[in-house]
Amino acid sequence: YDLFGNPVWTRDERGFIGYREFDTTRGVMTRRIDDAQVTGLSDVPTGWETPADGGLHLVSDFEYDRRGRITQSLGPEHSIASGSGTLNVRAATWTVYKDSQLQRLTGRGYGEVVGSSTNFTLVNPVGITISDRNGNVLEQIAAMRGSGTTSPGKLVASDTFSSSNYVRWTVNEYSDCCK
Repeated sequence: YDLFGNPVWTRDERGFIGYREFDTTRGVMTRRIDDAQVTGLSDVPTGWETPADGGLHLVSDFEYDRRGRITQSLGPEHSIASGSGTLNVRAATWTVYKDSQLQRLTGRGYGEVVGSSTNFTLVNPVGITISDRNGNVLEQIAAMRGSGTTSPGKLVASDTFSSSNYVRWTVNEYSDCCK
């Protein structure tokens, strides 16, 4: 555990090691490594070694907004086959909070790892949740960004969706009549 009580190191019954990094000012986890390869990591507990059949070193990274809400999650890097060979990719999830409009946008996709940078692609559709000030969900929408199944770039706050881009739309109504 770190000084703030966050579990930094874990080891399961089979000896597989997990590692966590935290932003202690916000109290959030910024990195998780499952089945860690301990070589190269600092402050490894004494006597802990990567098991012979372990060490995949599966790194997930997380970003947050100023309110401590998750805005980006990147899964472990892995290789996939493509028409031009293999690509190294990470699964990605983005959440955009449009607080003044009481909206939350959620998108999924992937990041293609090229050297030290990552090129992101959004896979449609994007989920849009519109709530009232009491937190009641008024509308749930699935909308397309662009015309294809994928769209370049992360989901960002400047993304807008008109009703012509909706592929699914659910409206909820609430009544305070019968308390």
